[in-house]
Amino acid sequence: MARGATFDLLGFWLAWHTCGGFEGLQSQLGMSRSAVYRRVSAFRKAFGQHPDVFEFPGVSIDLDAFVAASGRAEASPGA
Repeated sequence: MARGATFDLLGFWLAWHTCGGFEGLQSQLGMSRSAVYRRVSAFRKAFGQHPDVFEFPGVSIDLDAFVAASGRAEASPGA
């Protein structure tokens, strides 16, 4: 798989976990159902697992910190 596509799937994995999975990608990012399915399929092809269960070695997501920072960013859009 091309490097750019792999990089894109890393962002998809991060969005999957920070937005709340399938429904979150649709409601928060406006992704269509078919677009999410295509990305999940590409992710499985590249990494061998569904984004729900795949873990990047050495990468962890602190959802509480992410949500807190997102709230601050929305409260001060000029920052």
